[in-house]
Amino acid sequence: MPDISRAIRAFPHELSGGQKQRVLIAMALANDPDILLADEPTTALDSTLRADLLALLRHLQQQRGLAMVLVTHDMDVVEKHADRVAVLYHGEVVEQGATSNVLSKPCHPYTKGLLDCRIPRTGRPTPLPIMGTYLNVEDPHTVLTKEIQSTPESTPLLLSVRRATKTYPGQKKPAIQDVSLDLSEGGSLGIVGGSGCGKTTLIRAILGLHSLDSGTIELAGRDIQEGRDSDLRHIRNHAGLVFQDPRAALNPAKRIGTALKEVLIQWGTHPDAAQDEAIQLLNAVGLKADAMDNRPGSFSGGQRQRIVIARALAAKPKLLICDEAVAALDVSVQAQVLNLLVKLQSERNLALLFISHDLGVVRYLCDHTIVMDAGKVVESADSESIWSSPQHAVTRRLQTAGGGSID
Repeated sequence: MPDISRAIRAFPHELSGGQKQRVLIAMALANDPDILLADEPTTALDSTLRADLLALLRHLQQQRGLAMVLVTHDMDVVEKHADRVAVLYHGEVVEQGATSNVLSKPCHPYTKGLLDCRIPRTGRPTPLPIMGTYLNVEDPHTVLTKEIQSTPESTPLLLSVRRATKTYPGQKKPAIQDVSLDLSEGGSLGIVGGSGCGKTTLIRAILGLHSLDSGTIELAGRDIQEGRDSDLRHIRNHAGLVFQDPRAALNPAKRIGTALKEVLIQWGTHPDAAQDEAIQLLNAVGLKADAMDNRPGSFSGGQRQRIVIARALAAKPKLLICDEAVAALDVSVQAQVLNLLVKLQSERNLALLFISHDLGVVRYLCDHTIVMDAGKVVESADSESIWSSPQHAVTRRLQTAGGGSID
């Protein structure tokens, strides 16, 4: 734990995600246990923090002679950090054994699905395999796939950021400094970096939630940095946001139909037509009309994320901003959401701005990638080039830390 004297006086909200997880590990070790139960200890942490914490757990395990039970949906974590693995499905152990044996020769369809649903390291095939294909005893190789095509360079720009700089009050260092990027209509751009690199600050500026100290942001041909009411309406009319945590993004007391109709009516849909348009949005994200009457607690994590995407599409935006939209989802649900984003991008000519710490997911989904560190863009190129031959140490570290992608 860095700066222990500060951390010991801090409230939880004053610590980063990685620091809070270290505090929980320290609490778990306080009674000198013989066994350590780690339940999804790195879910939603960035890939470098995840690698650091898993290395820390391994070190503590060896140093203290601990047994450790690691509960996870990430088979990449299992492969690197577990000696043995038990695969649970519907409350039953369907397969177990030495990790190398189970992963190299999986017998149960669920295990095969967990392995095959991960993002490939090469190519951009769509749709990705999903768990239902394996559990329904279908041959996954009969599903017709095609490659995601990059947007032509001649396509007009939708979003242009030039030399964006922002320093928060009381801070000496800028949160972002001289950041520039371009995103074409119907294109896809990934922003990758570890915690604190400036991704969130940049997105908040694009959404008009705070002004820049210097630099410009143009969205759909309009400079949006003046902060006028008309600028904010222009942003909200052209940009939709998909949050990392769909549970927190939805009001648990509000029925899904009500939530969708509110947004539709706000953006000009007549109340008499809002019901039908809300159903159309749910259908577009792969949900049925009966979801309208249910509350968020009735849905799985992947279904809730589909609902968040449907709500973001209600204003008919040209730009969809996805802030760690698949970070907390298991590999099969992640594949479903990525398939949906690719489908919607193609059908609606949506531009995707995809913020992530997972370089493997960004390589698959996005045409172009920028890598940020300490508020600056340290590398920018087409996604395949950044993945295959990273030039900056930060990019290499993100690639080494991995994101669950497979060879």
